[in-house]
Amino acid sequence: MQIKEAPSYTLISSDEDSFKEFQKSVFKKINDFDKKHLILQISEKLKIDKKDFLLFLKIAEQKKRKRDLFYTS
Repeated sequence: MQIKEAPSYTLISSDEDSFKEFQKSVFKKINDFDKKHLILQISEKLKIDKKDFLLFLKIAEQKKRKRDLFYTS
């Protein structure tokens, strides 16, 4: 996993051999990116299962809720 920080977002690119490995890498560090916009760049070489990809949607929803709470409190 490669991480590039920019002023308004963080780009996370896959360099793992499988989507599962990339997913595990992202999930281990996800709390490091609290309050930051994230862009995931997934290699076209990785085979992605719809079910696995949807786990990132759940994370996006959780991050959005945290941001809403952060901004309103």
